[in-house]
Amino acid sequence: MIRTEETDRGRLPTALRQISRRVIRLFNGAHSISPTSTHQPSLPRAPVITFWYGDRQIFGQNGIPQTWINILGNAFSRSGIASVVYSLNGGPKQSLWIGTTRTRLVDPGDFNVEIAYSSLLPGANEVCLTATARDGHTSERSVTVEYVAGKTCPYIYSVDWAKVTDIQDVAQIIDGHWALRDGGVRTVQTGYDRLLGFGEMNTWTNLLGTVEITIHAVDPTGFAVGPIVGWTGHTAEDNGLVWLDQPRSGHPFPADFVYTEHGLIIGSNSSETPETTLVEKNIEIRLGVKHIFKFQVTSNYLGGSHFSFKVWVAGRLEPVGWQLQADGVLCCGSVLIAAHRADITVGNIHITPLP
Repeated sequence: MIRTEETDRGRLPTALRQISRRVIRLFNGAHSISPTSTHQPSLPRAPVITFWYGDRQIFGQNGIPQTWINILGNAFSRSGIASVVYSLNGGPKQSLWIGTTRTRLVDPGDFNVEIAYSSLLPGANEVCLTATARDGHTSERSVTVEYVAGKTCPYIYSVDWAKVTDIQDVAQIIDGHWALRDGGVRTVQTGYDRLLGFGEMNTWTNLLGTVEITIHAVDPTGFAVGPIVGWTGHTAEDNGLVWLDQPRSGHPFPADFVYTEHGLIIGSNSSETPETTLVEKNIEIRLGVKHIFKFQVTSNYLGGSHFSFKVWVAGRLEPVGWQLQADGVLCCGSVLIAAHRADITVGNIHITPLP
């Protein structure tokens, strides 16, 4: 039972009661901390702009995995954020949408500056953000975008996260807040399609890949975790409809190899196969256990691609055959690792080309 001061007062010896009175007077007197004390720290009134991956970011050093670069972060103010705009290299200011009611923006004040690689100058570029709070206060902050032009991603691609000190040295972060933790890269923030990308959007076709994934928690009402192939970037068009979203919300891809609330799935979202499950199998993955996701893309006799997928617990024998296989549209593009409404750690990655 938790005792109140009244309950115990009568049981305190006289000396302790005197000490207690002095302590109470001390904290009720001149030395007490009041809400209006001049010594109490106060939050700044001007908005605080945070770039999740630093004030200097490099793109293109591993090739071009998609149409866009993404500058991710958050703007915060005690009164709330009214607007965020950005400019590239001193050009016209453009409005950014901010979270939470937008598809790819999870928390209040989240932003995603989506800029085409073709708009960047080789070398240093300046992206300047201006945030305006609801009470009228404003802040500016810039990030230097270093564009390494003319590089291509090697088709044999491997990542050992234990040797990585900056995520963007080996992958492009497309959505979400990620951090290096425990020999992998983990979602700091869960929500809609937290995405990492790597590879070449114009040249990667047939391939064999493995990625280690540990799923820590999921939204039981709907989630998806795993690789996506044939990625070229978000679009304004989504299944025949044009949306003026910022950032763009269209997400075409020939195939994904994902674990969902329905089990393992090979799915597709193309003009021929909009939001389509090509094949699924009711297999359950244990949370908190590292698994190997293995996936393959090869050409088929129909002029499209054949997709193969299997998953097993790391450290155990690999299943002999593929657990799921399906034919679909022709695949050409980079590889993503997706965490849709899930908290995951991505471990080592290995990609090799196939004829």
